[in-house]
Amino acid sequence: MEGEEGGIPWKEIVEALATPVSLHGPDRTVVYQNPAHRKAFGSAEGRQCHEFLWGRAAPCARCPLGPEGPAAREVDLSGGRALLTAVPFGSDRAVVMEWMGPRSPREWVLETLHRAFEVADTAMFVEELNGRILDVNRAAEALFGLPRDQLVGRTVAELLPPETLELVPGVREDLARRGRFEIEAWQSRPDGSRFLGRVAGVLHRDPEGEFVVVTVRDVTAERLEKEVLAERNRELEGFLYAVAHDLRGPLGTARGYAALLEERLRGGRPEGAEGMCRQLRIQVDRLGGLLEDLLAFARLGAERPAVRDLDLAAACRSAWADLGLRVEETGAELAVGASLPRVRMAPVRLHQVLLNLFGNALRYRRLGVEPRVRVRRAGQEEADPKPGYACVVVEDNGPGIPQGMEERVFQLFVRGSQERKGSGMGLAIVRRVVAAEGGRVWLRSTPGEGCRFYLELPEAEG
Repeated sequence: MEGEEGGIPWKEIVEALATPVSLHGPDRTVVYQNPAHRKAFGSAEGRQCHEFLWGRAAPCARCPLGPEGPAAREVDLSGGRALLTAVPFGSDRAVVMEWMGPRSPREWVLETLHRAFEVADTAMFVEELNGRILDVNRAAEALFGLPRDQLVGRTVAELLPPETLELVPGVREDLARRGRFEIEAWQSRPDGSRFLGRVAGVLHRDPEGEFVVVTVRDVTAERLEKEVLAERNRELEGFLYAVAHDLRGPLGTARGYAALLEERLRGGRPEGAEGMCRQLRIQVDRLGGLLEDLLAFARLGAERPAVRDLDLAAACRSAWADLGLRVEETGAELAVGASLPRVRMAPVRLHQVLLNLFGNALRYRRLGVEPRVRVRRAGQEEADPKPGYACVVVEDNGPGIPQGMEERVFQLFVRGSQERKGSGMGLAIVRRVVAAEGGRVWLRSTPGEGCRFYLELPEAEG
């Protein structure tokens, strides 16, 4: 009886069964036990069933393996009545005996459900109406971070955070009224972590009463994705509004000068035409600069340039040199600290950040005061960067910004002073670049005493 019988891998099938199964030869001797049979009755191979079950020397009066042939009968075991079934196997009078132990209707239902949902990827629970857990599958153990023996027997209330407990009365009401419920609720794990679960339950009935089959699916990432998408939609709406608002100004001015110039030339009155053309050119240049800034801002999300270790001090001097004409016009000076870190970024991204911050300091300077810009590493009392990052300060001696605008100036088209020229996109670009590198940027300012921009940048190793 080795191998397969009739092409069927009987041994693999029988060993996977949860019920005790033994294979007997013509003389009633056990020649094979599956794991469930060995667990229930101990080692029995080479022995007859009446010997290892009841310690009898002779077969039972109504032995299923008797002369009348294989049959089924109920027998008394220590746990109650059980069904013993014997069926012929193969061509040499071998017999298979299957023991179906004593179980209540509820136990039969639970075993059937357990076999069905044990292979499911979704966490599943069987619960009594009072919330006591009767069974769970492997996915539930993984999701809640607890083994089965620490879940079965507990009540659902023990697993829920306080704010979720408030939903329990409504769940019970839905079960009583509709026989089902579905909610989203926060769940807790022993390690203190939490997740948002989409919980659905259906009421079932068996001869012993009612119970609930519950599924739990972790939708934390799904909720976060929705929130991020909603926030991006709000940002996009604000962005489009701001673009329309800022484009409307120079376009309206250019349109007005063009109409006035056309009217003058049609009426043969060219006086003032040169000035009007100059104003038209100024507005067109303003529109061109605004569109260039918009393109630069848009490219930040599309391009992924290669990163490398960079000398921050050298990058500062390079960006300052690119502002040569404005530096010369304003008499500005740059001071670079001796202990600046090396950073790991794309050169073009770091250049964008520094160019915008330096240009901001030159544009929003105090009248009659030569700009002074200093770049240094932040002190321990100023910032606590996350591991792998360094905090750098870019500070100026400008007029500062009004109180309450420390966050608003990083929004698109917001300027610290409406009296100065600029698209209002420089600081928005700075924040977007730094955020793309996994860092942060924030501002501290005292009106009349300049601004300090704090940059959390990825630090090069070694």
